[in-house]
Amino acid sequence: MFKKVRLLSPLTTQPEQVQEVLDTKCAKCTDSQKEIGKQLISAIREKHADLWEKLVAKYDPEGKYQKEFSELLEN
Repeated sequence: MFKKVRLLSPLTTQPEQVQEVLDTKCAKCTDSQKEIGKQLISAIREKHADLWEKLVAKYDPEGKYQKEFSELLEN
């Protein structure tokens, strides 16, 4: 459980930044930040599906970012 809290911490303490990343498709992100983001998202989706569902419910309840970010993760 502690690992989940650590993974979620930046997302819950800085929700405005998460929203900006979603709205701008990570336009201000460096290549390094994009790569780390891909790794983090992949790990959460694979190993902590329950946490992923909570994040999606919080930041993308209408599903408007799902397709775009799925494509980003595949590239």
